[in-house]
Amino acid sequence: MLTDEREDHKRNPPTLWFVAETRKGRLLKVVFQMRDGNCHIITAYEANKDEIRIYETKGK
Repeated sequence: MLTDEREDHKRNPPTLWFVAETRKGRLLKVVFQMRDGNCHIITAYEANKDEIRIYETKGK
């Protein structure tokens, strides 16, 4: 998992994200927060090339 540290996206608690493959082969970026021990999904959408590159180099 990676922390979104872009100034416009900073939150408390921090926003975390990862890229995962669906059963049909789509790569999704999943963005979430951990609050009070629970996972709160913020959004999930098809990952772009930059997000995939960042995740592959820094997240795995």
